[in-house]
Amino acid sequence: MDPEVRGGQENSREILAAMARDLEPQRPHRLEPGPVRFQLTPVENKAPWVWPGLALELIGVAAPAAYVLIKAKNQNFGGSLTPATVKLSWHQSVHSKAGLAVLIGGAVVVAIGAALVARPWVPNALVWLLAVPLAAAAGALLLGVGMLIIVFIGAIVFYGLGDFGDGGGAARRKKKPADRPAPWSAS
Repeated sequence: MDPEVRGGQENSREILAAMARDLEPQRPHRLEPGPVRFQLTPVENKAPWVWPGLALELIGVAAPAAYVLIKAKNQNFGGSLTPATVKLSWHQSVHSKAGLAVLIGGAVVVAIGAALVARPWVPNALVWLLAVPLAAAAGALLLGVGMLIIVFIGAIVFYGLGDFGDGGGAARRKKKPADRPAPWSAS
């Protein structure tokens, strides 16, 4: 190969390498931490945050439950509280403005209480103000669904709603005593 051509190839390689170095972002030799954003100061004493938070969570869960039970008791004329009246009052609470306001207010109070409980252990303000209340609302929803399942199973066991026969398949009916004799009988 001609030395002039080979020198031209080496020269073009150097030019391409220099262009690639220019295009690469400049990195510092050591990593420096960026600005600290949304950091909360550490909490020395946890009790002033935890106990009011737990009280708010209890109030947020108990208020809607008490509202529904009071509505169920007011609708019940027979004296005993049945799962049907609780279900009816629950549906009426969800569909009325006052009941919906109580349910939403209870969820907000639970979220605020969870944020207060979590404050001593959460160092970031965004996590504290966004993630913790959302997780608390989701947890309350899951607990509510779990409680409805437990109440339904308890109602089945207590009221005997799960009696589906003897499990033998084709059950025979008892013959009713005849009030009058059959037409083909001799009497």
